[in-house]
Amino acid sequence: MNRELHSVHSFMFPFRWDYLAADKRREKIPFSERVDVVSFDRLFTEQGLLRRKTYHLGADFNHYNEYTYFHSHVRKALFFTRSLAESDVIYYELTGNDTDYYKIHIRDEGELELHLESICMHIYKTGVGILTYNLQNFTYPEKETILKINEFGRRLYPQFISDNSLDATRKAFLPERLELKIGHRIIQEDYTRYLEGLQPGRSFIPPAFVEEVFGSGEGFVFCRSDEKKGRVRISKITDDRMFFLSWYGNPKSRELTIDHVKWNDRTYYDDTYSPWWYAYIFGDKQGPSLANGGLMQKYLEEVTYERWRDYGTLFGITRDSFVIVSDTLAGLKRNGAPNLSLHTQTLYYQMAVLCLAQRASILRFSYEASNTSDSLGKNTITKDILDLDRNFMQFVNKMSFREVTSQIQGIEIYDMFQKAMNIEKEIQELKNQVSEMHDYVNTVEQANISRIANWFLPVSLLLSFLGLGIFTKENLDLPFIHELNLPFVWLGLLLAFTLGFNYVLKTFKK
Repeated sequence: MNRELHSVHSFMFPFRWDYLAADKRREKIPFSERVDVVSFDRLFTEQGLLRRKTYHLGADFNHYNEYTYFHSHVRKALFFTRSLAESDVIYYELTGNDTDYYKIHIRDEGELELHLESICMHIYKTGVGILTYNLQNFTYPEKETILKINEFGRRLYPQFISDNSLDATRKAFLPERLELKIGHRIIQEDYTRYLEGLQPGRSFIPPAFVEEVFGSGEGFVFCRSDEKKGRVRISKITDDRMFFLSWYGNPKSRELTIDHVKWNDRTYYDDTYSPWWYAYIFGDKQGPSLANGGLMQKYLEEVTYERWRDYGTLFGITRDSFVIVSDTLAGLKRNGAPNLSLHTQTLYYQMAVLCLAQRASILRFSYEASNTSDSLGKNTITKDILDLDRNFMQFVNKMSFREVTSQIQGIEIYDMFQKAMNIEKEIQELKNQVSEMHDYVNTVEQANISRIANWFLPVSLLLSFLGLGIFTKENLDLPFIHELNLPFVWLGLLLAFTLGFNYVLKTFKK
């Protein structure tokens, strides 16, 4: 195998998970019970393909560099260093060997084989997870092939089906087959299961390379008909594509990304980005997926990070991708530049995981808020809203950060990530949504308190009479009241007070 590394690719699948703690519909189980990470870990440890792995700072210098790059309060959301109860994230990993691969079969074009470096998964207490396939390309230096790897290699399911066939989809962007080799296990997915007919509650059929990560047991399910007590339901929260993280090394990276002209054997550059750079950022397999040169330049200006442009290094960040193009590793080393492939797999990988987890958690809480609002007016609504609000506030305090590092480039890249994924705006809108549900509950509780006050008005008057000393033998000198039946008056008052007290308890319990 040629050991010159041409590119690295990470395909990242965000998902939602629910632990089914009871024999009832998933949405009827309290949120805190459905995001029980201890139960998830127990099932995945028994059945999953990956293994839980604790982050050790002293494992190597790369671990040290990666760990110290981030603020101390941010590390808790990135690195699994404590027990399950103390950690905000759980990390699982399976490291590939030299013969493991990720093979992309493309109709009429053959196959692309990349080294499968590892499969890893991050699980968060917000009920979301990030499953990642980390790949290395030692074989294909061509810029056209890099585009094909990102376009075909990240497909989860057919985007459309035409005439009961996948032919049109495969001509567009769906691979003929994706094949993984992990140890002695070979996993293949050709997507033909989508031609067998879909059923309600099963619009998403996970590809085999996702499904088998969760094991062959019954602990993890992907459709409503398989839901039972004690299982974990895995649901998608994205479209047919995985998020992709990619670094590509090319000795002519500057000419590759910025339009240029040659005159008198000299190359002159202007401020116009190349169509290839657009295709690389947005995951197109050949050229830009639009036919408007001015609009293309506008988009590229918004998503391109140019700090090292004169060195031929550019970063691109969208809600679906994070890409870097630079000189080759040999060229970077020769010029005293950092190893960008390593930074892509460590520093920028962690940043991408965090932002994906933030976005997935926002979508998760939006989903929960919508389901909770359907129950407005029911007896358990106050408890459900408080439960959702408590978990949402924990997410805001433990996973939502305005800054993750003190390094200036990291600050700028993280800001671009946040803007591309619209994180800050989505969090604010979600806060408003939860606040509106709180206002509703407060209105209902005020009405209940008013009813209680009205109900107790007669009792209050009686008690005030008692305080004035009205109920004495001398004052009760009426024909039908005498000393023998005075205890019955007190007994009636006591009974009224007891009934009223029980009513209060019942009302506040609701």
